[in-house]
Amino acid sequence: MARDDDLQAVFVTLADDLSAWRRLFLDADRDPCRCLTDWRARGRRLLTAVSAEPGASVGILASRFADRGRGKRSLAGV
Repeated sequence: MARDDDLQAVFVTLADDLSAWRRLFLDADRDPCRCLTDWRARGRRLLTAVSAEPGASVGILASRFADRGRGKRSLAGV
């Protein structure tokens, strides 16, 4: 897991949300293989969204959020 960037991206977004961790626990308890696949896919989508070229997205809010985050909980370190 230490080398799995996709999974790490998902876990970083949860931060201190205890209800999200509880949902992950329940998902893993029900179907471990499926949840692992789902989490990796979610992480890939997050990393793709973060690494996309600024301005490449088209939408009303795209220009406002085009820059990568620099805050304490941003995915900039990923």
